Amino acid sequence: MLRHRGVRARTVALKVRFANFTTITRSRTLPAPTDLARDLHATATDLLDALGDLAPVRLLGVRGEGLVPADRAPEQILLGEPEHGWSDAERAADQARSRFGVAAVRPASLLGDRDPTRARSPVEAADPARRGHRAQPGASRAASPPEPNG
Repeated sequence: MLRHRGVRARTVALKVRFANFTTITRSRTLPAPTDLARDLHATATDLLDALGDLAPVRLLGVRGEGLVPADRAPEQILLGEPEHGWSDAERAADQARSRFGVAAVRPASLLGDRDPTRARSPVEAADPARRGHRAQPGASRAASPPEPNG
């Protein structure tokens, strides 16, 4: 969503609400603003790990704060880094999701279930017309799923 809105987050905040409704927040300011899910996830995971063993959790939230326009955010170039990195990969994934749907690109760890009738995302679960429908290369997005037999 950050890239879609053309902004980057300077700070990552973690909110934890426990079963007894006690709520705590932790945040960390990054060395440079980012819009990369990989960086946001790593920072949120570090914040959560720093809390140690937790009581049962009712809610876990992550948000970006200190938003700055992406075109004005400083970008640190590191010596020895590949020319194309995670930024290019995440933008390519954004384009694939935009064209083929939210489930078009996802972590391989989520591919274990091969049942084509199972909804693959909250969006697909909310839209029965998308269940079991997989976009074929070159297929139009306007094409409707095949009619069920029976």
